[in-house]
Amino acid sequence: MNSMMESAGPVEASTELGGQWTCLLPIITALALILATRLHVNIAKRRRRCKWGQAGQDVVVLHCPPRGRFAPSLSPFVIKLETFLRLADIPYKTDFEEPYGLKGKTPWITFNGEEFEDSQLVIEKLAHHFQLKNNLTKTEQATARAITVMMDEHLIWGLRVWRYDIDKGAGFQECFRHVPSYASVALPLFCWRMRRALWHQGIGRHTFAQVQDIVRKDLSAVSHFLGEKTYLLGVEPSIADCAVFAHLANIVYNYRRSPFLAMVTEEFPNLEDYVERVRNRLWLDWNQCVDPPVPKAVQMFGIGGLKGYTNSHGFHVIVVLNCNLGTGDLKCQEVTVPGPAVVSLASPYKMAAAAEASEGSGWLSVFTALTLFLGSVYLYRYLVKKNRRWRWQQAGKDVVIVHCPRPGYYTPSISPFVMKLLTYLRLAQIPYKLDHEEPMGPKGLCPWISLNGEELSDSQLIMERLGQQYNKDFSSGLTEAQQAVARAFTIMMDEHLCWCLREWRFKVDNGTSLVEGMTHAWYVHLFKYFFLEARKQTLWHQGVGRHSHAQVQHMTRGDLHAISQYLGEKPFLMGEAASEVDCCVFAFLANILHNYRRSPYYLMITDDYPNLQAYVKRVKDHLWPDWDKCVDQPPKCRT
Repeated sequence: MNSMMESAGPVEASTELGGQWTCLLPIITALALILATRLHVNIAKRRRRCKWGQAGQDVVVLHCPPRGRFAPSLSPFVIKLETFLRLADIPYKTDFEEPYGLKGKTPWITFNGEEFEDSQLVIEKLAHHFQLKNNLTKTEQATARAITVMMDEHLIWGLRVWRYDIDKGAGFQECFRHVPSYASVALPLFCWRMRRALWHQGIGRHTFAQVQDIVRKDLSAVSHFLGEKTYLLGVEPSIADCAVFAHLANIVYNYRRSPFLAMVTEEFPNLEDYVERVRNRLWLDWNQCVDPPVPKAVQMFGIGGLKGYTNSHGFHVIVVLNCNLGTGDLKCQEVTVPGPAVVSLASPYKMAAAAEASEGSGWLSVFTALTLFLGSVYLYRYLVKKNRRWRWQQAGKDVVIVHCPRPGYYTPSISPFVMKLLTYLRLAQIPYKLDHEEPMGPKGLCPWISLNGEELSDSQLIMERLGQQYNKDFSSGLTEAQQAVARAFTIMMDEHLCWCLREWRFKVDNGTSLVEGMTHAWYVHLFKYFFLEARKQTLWHQGVGRHSHAQVQHMTRGDLHAISQYLGEKPFLMGEAASEVDCCVFAFLANILHNYRRSPYYLMITDDYPNLQAYVKRVKDHLWPDWDKCVDQPPKCRT
């Protein structure tokens, strides 16, 4: 009996060991599948890169999404880069297998075994490699960069508000011939991510009416600068025309149901003529570059086989249903495409139903206590806000209350947007008072103002509103083309240079200069890590955070170089007198000189562009004679 029991020991041990392996089998299988998938992806990537390397020396392989139905691409950046390749007569091939690069950007290129991303950086790289001649003057080069940035970093975000927030991405299914089966599931998630990016960028915090006004002003600036010229800067197309054409063509062909189409075709018809002119010059095969290619018998019928017009009831298009290529006969039908559906709000009684679903007296007590606590906090905050607004109204009629953080140690504000607004108020001689109790406005933007009981956010929108209310227009003496240039430079500073500076502050400097530059509450240091991570996430959503710091430095130098070249020896940017654009340019340059002393951008101004340093001193003496009284003193200097 004992021998039999002893002989059963190894059997039981082997059974237990087998049971352990059985439990680990699903994990091992999952790991094997993951490794196999990674291996398959890597092999596929290597094969694709081997194929791209066989394209030839100095042949660009352009990686982008598939062709659209009405335009060669749904992305204006793809059209921009492809237009440049055609303008420069650079040989290229298109690839649709891997449309997104390592940084998650499209388009990107493979060139002589190297990979490059970001359309503007790619253009600059290729222009340098092929030694393309630039016949523009220094002023024209600076203007071209400002307008390019305005289209790439400002107008595009306004268009995205309509596409992802208003239209809910329906344009994707209309503009692509082959829509994947999973699009109905993936599209809402993608639109949600893009709405987050719009919020982080800032334009997603405005109403759509405000966004329309912003886009209209950008289009108006381009229209006035173009005027009756053949191309943007003369009788021959330049690199700037590639960006302007791409974004305008994107509106004309891919935003047919949006209100922006009517802006181009009805309010600024010279822009529509300009698109047609560039297309006839550089895109003679446009109809063969769409998917599906448009037959010649259909091309006579209009753009991309469709002819559209807008009326008060909706957007009507004439759709080609059948075409006999032998006889050229067309069978058409007019179809009305309605506007975006009205989204109904969820019933408020769902909240009550959720509350009734809680069971148990214990949970009910906790829920009641939590509700009372949150209700008390809400009531307290409501009363505090109401009391503040009552105090702000006592400031007097037409007195602007500027809500912003407290002053910095080196500048009246560490935020260039606050500096921009305060400089404008001094230039316009508008009475104002500062408030540091509630620095962030309803949209989460800083600065914001209270004026006669009304609350306004966004420094640029505030300046435009105050200019109308107080009849202050310092650009009235400028021509329409000069006003367009001024707007382009303003946007270049607000929407491009600003993000480049933030990249150094939050990614390279880790917020040290921000902490050292002003007095903070005691709890700021506790949440510094989470604040920095949120800022880095914002930089990623905006796009600048996907580049290396060396690439961001290159972008910043380009912006500062453009400002320096356009300023020249003039006392102010647009001439002998200060205007609204000087408030913006001064704010950012003063921010670099005073709050970015450890950054490479400080040396760029002091060593490479001394006229910018002299410009800051000139504006400071003109509008900020009490500068030293407007800054805060570090704790060690306080008595």
